[in-house]
Amino acid sequence: MNKRLIEKIVDSKDSYDSLALATIVDAKSSAPRDVGTSMIIYPDGETHGTIGGGNQEKEIINKATDLLADGKSGRICFSLTRKEAAKIGWVCGGDIEVYIENIEL
Repeated sequence: MNKRLIEKIVDSKDSYDSLALATIVDAKSSAPRDVGTSMIIYPDGETHGTIGGGNQEKEIINKATDLLADGKSGRICFSLTRKEAAKIGWVCGGDIEVYIENIEL
């Protein structure tokens, strides 16, 4: 995780009680981002950073806000061929697994 993301998390404690940190924990083939790439998702759906964009990121944001509402953490996986990826806005196919951590501030 980079310094800027950590600073953003620390700065968020004045505005939020919790946030989600979504991190790519596994990536195979030509996934859009590398393992370790993270983004912040706030309970209202606002974000900071990106882990690939497109519809898969929208699904991650939705999953994160649901997990935050329940006070939980979780995982989400995507497995796409290049053709499937093109349909949802990915430039490349591949498999990714994202861990969504609920962080209490």
